[in-house]
Amino acid sequence: MSRYMQKVQLVLRGVLLLLLCLLVLMLLFLLKANIELLTWLMFMISTSLILQVNTRLLTESYLKRAT
Repeated sequence: MSRYMQKVQLVLRGVLLLLLCLLVLMLLFLLKANIELLTWLMFMISTSLILQVNTRLLTESYLKRAT
């Protein structure tokens, strides 16, 4: 194999490694975004459940006082 072909192969390996690193970074970024989205969704669901329980307790308390 000539020196030129060795240099070309080395450059191609470097480009491939760079593309692989970029792919990993993109996947990590998407995973982070998904984790943030799931955390926000869980927060909204738990807040909704807390509000439902508080509303039910207030309603029951109001109905007991009204009778």
